[in-house]
Amino acid sequence: MKQLLMVWRNEEPLTPMAIPEGYRFHNWRRGGDDVISVEEYRERWIPMWGAENVEQITKWFPEVYNDTRVPDDGFYTILHGERELVAVSCIQLGEHTPDSATVHAVAASSDHKGKGLGRIVTQLVMPEAQRRGSTRPI
Repeated sequence: MKQLLMVWRNEEPLTPMAIPEGYRFHNWRRGGDDVISVEEYRERWIPMWGAENVEQITKWFPEVYNDTRVPDDGFYTILHGERELVAVSCIQLGEHTPDSATVHAVAASSDHKGKGLGRIVTQLVMPEAQRRGSTRPI
C-alpha cells in the first residue's frame, strides 16, 4: 500500500476542529474496552477503507493492531452516538527516526462524508505526539 509522508514542522499551534454534534472522541485501547471490543473494532475498522480494499485491509489490520510502535492507548477514534466507529487513527512512535511520531492508519466512514472526521481524528493524534515527548512529529 502506498503512503503519503507529510512533515509537520510544529511551528504554529494547532487549532483543533470542533467535533460535530452527535459525534464524540474515544481513545480506544488495544485489547478492547467497555465501549468497543477488539472484534467490534476490527469489524468496523476494515470497511472504512472501502469495499474495493477489503481483502488487503483485512490482511493489514493485524499489522496495525499488533504494531509495537503503537502504544496500547495510541488508538484515536470518533464515534457516532454511543458506539458507532466512524473515524480512526493511531500514533506510531519511532517509525522514521527514534524521536519521530507518525499519524498512522487514518480512515473515516464514507457514510459520514463531509464532516471533517478524518481531519479531526488526525488532529487528535498530533498533540499526543508532543505530549509523549516527540521532538519531531511526522
